[in-house]
Amino acid sequence: RAALRSYVASLRSSVLGDGRAKAQLSEDEVAALRAAVEATEAWLQRARKSSTADEMREQRQQLEEVANPIIQEMYSRRRSRKPPGEAPESSSQDADEEDESDEMYDEDL
Repeated sequence: RAALRSYVASLRSSVLGDGRAKAQLSEDEVAALRAAVEATEAWLQRARKSSTADEMREQRQQLEEVANPIIQEMYSRRRSRKPPGEAPESSSQDADEEDESDEMYDEDL
């Protein structure tokens, strides 16, 4: 129970707060994450002490299913310095480079 509350509080303060992390998210991502956090908080309020460990794990998993892809995308944008909502660089260039590399290797044989 404490671990789930702590995770919710961490998401709320670090990702949904007014800091840099929130600025890295699109409006849709913020809305989705906020809805998931608020749903989990409401569940925690309703469940009180009657919830089982399995129910707590299930709630955390549901929250992580929403939060993890958003957070991963946020970190990806930080690395590439892309603004929220902008499509990541196409991986087709990487595939082309791999093809060229393979062709060069084949020529050596």
